[in-house]
Amino acid sequence: MAPGIFSVREKSYSFGQPATNIYYVPDGDGGGLLYDAGYAMYRSFNDFMTGFRGLAAHLKQSGRIPRAAPFSGLVTTIVLSHEHHDHCSGAPLLKRYFPRARVLASKATTALLKSQDAIHKDLGELMEHLLMSLFYRIVRAQQSIHVDHILQGNETIDCGDRKFTVLLAPGHSPGQVLLYEHASGIMLSSDLVLRIGSTWLGPPHSDYQAYQDSMDGIVRLNPTLMLPAHGGAILNPRERVQELLSFRRLREEQIIRICGQAPQSTGDVAWRIYSERGIGTYLMAKGMVGLVLGHLVAVGQLRRVKKGRKTKYVPAVK
Repeated sequence: MAPGIFSVREKSYSFGQPATNIYYVPDGDGGGLLYDAGYAMYRSFNDFMTGFRGLAAHLKQSGRIPRAAPFSGLVTTIVLSHEHHDHCSGAPLLKRYFPRARVLASKATTALLKSQDAIHKDLGELMEHLLMSLFYRIVRAQQSIHVDHILQGNETIDCGDRKFTVLLAPGHSPGQVLLYEHASGIMLSSDLVLRIGSTWLGPPHSDYQAYQDSMDGIVRLNPTLMLPAHGGAILNPRERVQELLSFRRLREEQIIRICGQAPQSTGDVAWRIYSERGIGTYLMAKGMVGLVLGHLVAVGQLRRVKKGRKTKYVPAVK
């Protein structure tokens, strides 16, 4: 993917779940860093291990890893970007193969991995409740994962002669961790920025304003290359981030226009925008629309009104 940074693509065999890029950075002394741990599904995990064994053999042959280095020591650090199952649920399985590996995660991610609370409690109609409860169970890792060290942000993780700065980038997830190498401008960017499509935001743990702030922070850093968790590398990070922020602003303007036509509930707005894409997309998008509506109320663009038992949104009175 980039000089000295290698990717193993882990497939998902569950409907609607994406393949995940797991990044490996060898330290030159027989150890190395994994950014994310992938799925716990055995078929997916076995695919990853097959790919990783092949990568390790290649790196030994090319001299990037000492030939005598034991396989069990090739991973000494596992950085979990956030709590979603495609990023962290494979950690306990990885520990079986790499017992020396220390698992690192942010404080917010660690708390969510320890929590077994209900994911979402108030989704309205029964069918919507059942479908979305299933979705949230699928998305979030359900097992408790032990974290050896909590990342605070701005500290440095050394990997051989490479130095990665820990960046906290909440929004998609409260404790999402990115790794940034200042010397090269390379950023391991998890789910914050994708080359195709936009990052999913929704309840119960996404934060719309935090997402915007994290994206603004990327613009200020101006990385030269972003390596996301899904899809291909992003060769023009600044332009891609600005494109996504522009898209979000256009969506906000569209929602304000819709609410200006008549009082609208969250479901009304989501249906107006996403109904043509099918019920699944509508249900997925409804949570994101709710976040945007809350943001627009917070910044004074919309206000909430009660219409019977429903909360609806109208333009704020100037």
